[in-house]
Amino acid sequence: MNGNESYKKLMGLWRTKKSSGALQFVIFIGVVIAILLAAFVALIHTRTLFRKQSGFTVETVKNAGFGIDYALNHTLPFGDTTTINLQDEDYKSLKLHKSYWGVLEKTVAVSRIKNKKFTRLALVGGYFLKKERPALYLQDNNRPLVVVGNARIQGTAFLPEPGIKPGNISGNSYYGGSLIYGKTEHSQSRLPEIPASLTEHIVAVTKGTFEMDEDKILSPEGGKTYKNSFTETTQYVYNPGEILLQGTTLKGNIVVYSETGIIVDHSAVLKDVVLVAPEIEVKDRTRGCFQAIATKKITIGKQCRLSYPSALVIQEEEKNSSSENEASVPSGVEEENHIRIGEKSEVGGFVLYLGREKENNYISQVIAEEGSELYGEIYCNQNTELKGNVNGTVFTGNFIANQAGSIYQNHLYNGKIVEDELPLEYAGLLLDKKKKDVAKWLY
Repeated sequence: MNGNESYKKLMGLWRTKKSSGALQFVIFIGVVIAILLAAFVALIHTRTLFRKQSGFTVETVKNAGFGIDYALNHTLPFGDTTTINLQDEDYKSLKLHKSYWGVLEKTVAVSRIKNKKFTRLALVGGYFLKKERPALYLQDNNRPLVVVGNARIQGTAFLPEPGIKPGNISGNSYYGGSLIYGKTEHSQSRLPEIPASLTEHIVAVTKGTFEMDEDKILSPEGGKTYKNSFTETTQYVYNPGEILLQGTTLKGNIVVYSETGIIVDHSAVLKDVVLVAPEIEVKDRTRGCFQAIATKKITIGKQCRLSYPSALVIQEEEKNSSSENEASVPSGVEEENHIRIGEKSEVGGFVLYLGREKENNYISQVIAEEGSELYGEIYCNQNTELKGNVNGTVFTGNFIANQAGSIYQNHLYNGKIVEDELPLEYAGLLLDKKKKDVAKWLY
């Protein structure tokens, strides 16, 4: 083989290798491009799926909120589940359930879109529009309201036909510059109505009509915390005898029920729970947020702080006809049935006293001691003795003043009612003609 042939052979091999390398390079580039295109398509698909799933999540949350709004503005049956027509695809659903928690409504909205689910729970109370909310509604018993001392009524007052006048107790006259700091309207012979469903529910609760399974009954121990979500079945602390809550923490969907009485020590921490017993006593300096429902008496000690939305409720038991002849109780003798808020105690929420009709009733059923502050409402169809301050509204059958061993009917002595100190967002006592709003979001 001469040199020219060797050169040609080498050049042929070089060209063959060059073509093979170029082909491999082209294949490599093609694979890279394919991978990039596949990754781009996957990214687009993932972004689309994520956007759709995010949209479902957002829509699910919005539908639950819509469900709460719907329940606030429509009448729903208690204890039943209501399905809301979303006029949309079959894979979307919205269900509402309304019941009572204590004396407030509990509304549950469950929204679903495919495998997405969102639950919203609200504690619902009644509220007045600012222009409609009164400071005082005093039942018309054909007796004027008498204001004495440093009494003050600020806001719209619904008064009996005889109106209002200044008075004098033990040498103390009325020291205000005006009898009413606001406008006056005529009241009716009955207070604004409580919904029949609510009164029926309160009666049932005071009779202990609970479904208490053994595995849902707690035995609280001092130093321990017990929590229960409102999405779970209600848990109970039950004892036919007296229950002492001391050094323990109870939060959420828990009912404390005694057939005798409940004592709450200041070392106990109660949040959103319901207490039910004939008699309930809250010791001095107690802090918490709870509803107390009784048939005889509720006593709130001194310097307590019950935060919003708390409720103190008495539904008097019906008595036998043999005991219906009730005479007036002599001066100095305290009737058993009452709600008392101690000196310098603060309550955010409302006081509700529903008593039987009585003749010659000269005893106070609701007593707010000096220095006490209530941010909310008092509703008492009997007698109210107001020595402290109500930042909100008072509905009452009569006022009573116990001074110097004497009882003064329809006298407001040193008590203050200031409607515009109550926040506009307040939602509390449910009345027939009130609108509804969320008092608190549950968990």
